[in-house]
Amino acid sequence: MVVRVGERGAELEHGRSVEITDVVFTTVGPAAGAIVVEWNVGSVNGGEPPGGLWDSHIRCVLKTQLVLDVYAVLMN
Repeated sequence: MVVRVGERGAELEHGRSVEITDVVFTTVGPAAGAIVVEWNVGSVNGGEPPGGLWDSHIRCVLKTQLVLDVYAVLMN
């Protein structure tokens, strides 16, 4: 789990919301079955959704340590 938004089965109190903008969630290395973002935010009593995720991206990148070491040498 990289990021959990809200608790499982819980509802936000009336008037509260969750907004995430301009974020890149990234994994590096093997991540089979990874849960990068768990979104546990639902509407209260069928009303307006109390949250949103805008201009955000999830990247699962498979890189070996060798690739990271070479990149570090090239950047210095």
